Amino acid sequence: MPKITSARRYPLEGTARVLIAIAILLNLAVWAMVGYYYQSLPQTIPTHFGLNGTPDAYGSRTVVLLEPTILTLLVAGFLVALRFRYTLLFKYPWAVRLPAFVYGLMDGRNAERQGRLLNKVFTVYTVPMVMVSMLNLLISYLIIFSTGSGRGAVPWLECILAIVAVMVAVIFLRYRAIYREFKVR
Repeated sequence: MPKITSARRYPLEGTARVLIAIAILLNLAVWAMVGYYYQSLPQTIPTHFGLNGTPDAYGSRTVVLLEPTILTLLVAGFLVALRFRYTLLFKYPWAVRLPAFVYGLMDGRNAERQGRLLNKVFTVYTVPMVMVSMLNLLISYLIIFSTGSGRGAVPWLECILAIVAVMVAVIFLRYRAIYREFKVR
């Protein structure tokens, strides 16, 4: 893996800033929902659901706090990595995994072109952050609102798979567009 030693530093694109704002708002919505409904939850709630949507494991209502905490910390990790993206890339290149085609598009001579390319790649990194935030909201919703009905919302698995499929498709299409834009003719 070649080491990237220089590239012009650009601020995040507008798209990345919008996606970051969406991720933050989704996480705030999760914590608002958890804070609002936590006291009204019974002491024992379903914590796992089978493929048919019926609960098959139960636990303390504190689980409602555990899942959003873990996923919110994951989003915070994304935010920290984006904030220090160039420091990580230049000083600790092993900490930032770039797609292989990015190294093929780097010519090492044009720092401005390299900076634009890297900035577009960093924008793609905001997509999984938004998807994790969506999963956080969906899972918290399912845990909170499945307690009264005795069974989980039936399309939970389909929703999670759809979110993951959309994330993979968006990332693939964005990388494809980046490759086409920066490909040396």
